[in-house]
Amino acid sequence: MEEKGFLREIFNIVLIKWHIIAASIIVFGIVGLIYSFSKSPVYTAFSILQVEEPINRRTFLEDLFLYGRPSRVDTEMEIIKSRSIAERVAKISMLDVNVKEIKGDLSFKIKKLQVDKKFLGVPIKLVVKNNCTEYSAFVNGTRLSNEEFLIEFIYCKGEGEALVYKNSFEDVVNEIKNGIKTEKIGEATNLIKVSFSWTDPIKSAEIANIISEVYIDFNKEKWTEDISQTMDFISSQLDKVKEQLKESEEKMDAFRKTYGIAEISKEAEGIIEKLSELEKEKTEIEIELFQVRRAIQDMDKEPSKILSSSFDDPVLQSLVSKLAELDIKRYSLLQKFTENHPEVMEVSAERGELVEKIKEILKEKEKALTSRKKGIEEFINKYEGEIKNYPEVERNLLRLARNLKVNEDIYTFLLTKYEEVRIAKAASVGNIKIIDRAIPPSSPVFPNKKKLLLFSVFSGFLFGFMISFLIYYFSDTINSPEEIESSYKIPVFGVLPEVRNNRDSAEIEIDRKLKETARILKTTIFFSPISEKMRSFLITSPLPEEGKTTVLRLLGDVISEGSENVLLIDGDIRKRGLTKIANLEGKMGFLDAIAGSSIDDTTYEFKGTLKIMPSGSQNLFIPSLLESKKTEELLSSLKNLYSYILIDTPPILSVVDTLILSKLVDGVFLIIAPYQTSRAHFAKAIKLLKNVNAKLIGCIMNKVLIRRGTYYYYYYLYPEEGKDGIWKKIKRRKKDEV
Repeated sequence: MEEKGFLREIFNIVLIKWHIIAASIIVFGIVGLIYSFSKSPVYTAFSILQVEEPINRRTFLEDLFLYGRPSRVDTEMEIIKSRSIAERVAKISMLDVNVKEIKGDLSFKIKKLQVDKKFLGVPIKLVVKNNCTEYSAFVNGTRLSNEEFLIEFIYCKGEGEALVYKNSFEDVVNEIKNGIKTEKIGEATNLIKVSFSWTDPIKSAEIANIISEVYIDFNKEKWTEDISQTMDFISSQLDKVKEQLKESEEKMDAFRKTYGIAEISKEAEGIIEKLSELEKEKTEIEIELFQVRRAIQDMDKEPSKILSSSFDDPVLQSLVSKLAELDIKRYSLLQKFTENHPEVMEVSAERGELVEKIKEILKEKEKALTSRKKGIEEFINKYEGEIKNYPEVERNLLRLARNLKVNEDIYTFLLTKYEEVRIAKAASVGNIKIIDRAIPPSSPVFPNKKKLLLFSVFSGFLFGFMISFLIYYFSDTINSPEEIESSYKIPVFGVLPEVRNNRDSAEIEIDRKLKETARILKTTIFFSPISEKMRSFLITSPLPEEGKTTVLRLLGDVISEGSENVLLIDGDIRKRGLTKIANLEGKMGFLDAIAGSSIDDTTYEFKGTLKIMPSGSQNLFIPSLLESKKTEELLSSLKNLYSYILIDTPPILSVVDTLILSKLVDGVFLIIAPYQTSRAHFAKAIKLLKNVNAKLIGCIMNKVLIRRGTYYYYYYLYPEEGKDGIWKKIKRRKKDEV
């Protein structure tokens, strides 16, 4: 029930403050429309890429360069959005160059444009002559030198002029980076949707395709960079060994020509064979040492590059995969936080520790390889020493044969390794494919005028409701009958809905429900133990515009239905609202009767048994007239003639007239308008009535918005006799709802 009551109160706020909410919706809607029409449209084009794992044969060297990633697609998505890709795209797309206002028959496409920094973003007038063989550039009439302006054309035809703008390359890179979006398509696929947003639909599709192409090239470079370096190293070794082999062959030929054909003993042949195997193993260790040392350098300069190398060591493999995970996590966090954020700092610290651990393992591996190489060199020196024991001629022959055999075997070994690396490189290329190329979009994605208008209207409603709620929450107005009864211990006899009527008209539009409400009010008043024997009532309110005259008019109408003689007196001498309703302005009335005129001359028939005594001649009014004994005598005489007398008086806090008349009647009704009458004014009105010993019977709430489900709907629902009956009915209704 509490939740239902809260919702009713919320709905009531909307009804009461509808004009604030409506104004807020209109303002927000207009702002949304202005914004949507003032913004340049943004178009988004997209291409679809497929990420494939490279196919490998798992040779020794391929194990050094191919690695397993924790989430290949996620990693590639982050790479596509990286600054490296954006810079390459900016250089190819030439988005930092704008050309406008081409004059003459000039037609050209710019390949390269260099402008001095002070002219960035400044319109430069380009003048082309002699069929593009001559050109000059001007800024505000001043010709630029070749150091300040340099342009290269892909093609150029004709002659003429054009305005050329060169924007900051950094700004363009940032715009491209911010415009690139990636999205994984599906959960179990390796498909990536690469989209790019720009103000030109054709340009957006062009840039989206350039991004895909640049990324594919970048990916090829990334996968083959380490292998290429190893190929270069092996190639340089091949050239060196080839020269040594050639030199060895020439020396052997020269020896044979000098000494003839010489045979080598089987023992010597064994020494040469062992030296050849040792030299080959030493060369293999040197290649592996080269790769390990390069990996250590990468860890010192750019640790993430180690991800393009992998080793047979399972521990190192695990650490490399963990480093890849931390790099992805750190990059994702940096999209939302700064370097100093606790989460980023925690990941960076963990990453730093992991990098040091990998470097430690690599250095241990380097140390082990160096030790092996040193051991092999010791064996080589040992066998070299054995050769020295042979005679000089045979010793020279053995050395020549040894050098020839070693160089032949090393050259063959290097050729084999070079072919393995070449195959590994070929297997790593082409693992990214373009499935769908981007096409120019037909409609912009921003601003979406329909969604923006709906959002503006919804925001306006929320803002208006928030303002209305704050006004309601912090207002000092009386909002419910229960507040009056619990806080001030004054009974509320009923509520009346708001009536829109012309105060200058003699008739008030009274529908059936309104009349029923007035009858409930009448029954509540005259069957109440407080007021059942009272016959004269004063109707007033704390402040103007709370509807006291309308309430008096309605009560008079329903009371007179029972053939009761009812007299309505317009005691509001200054405003004369009741007099205007009855069209009795200028007629004799209340003031005249006090001054001595007869009652018959100052009362007028209005409707059936209902009569009206207008305010009377205004020139007779002086404040002391109401305080005279004649006023009391007049009211006593009227009580003998009429069953009920209802007096309309000015607001209590406006003038003293009401307080004077309140002492001369049986009871006073205070009219309260919810969300309008302040608590301070209400309390002051009660205090003033108590000060003059007026009998305040209770309150009537007027100008209430009656809607099904609202708080006041219960007061408006049942025509029960007696106030207690109404409250019992309300409580019973609430109990039934539960």
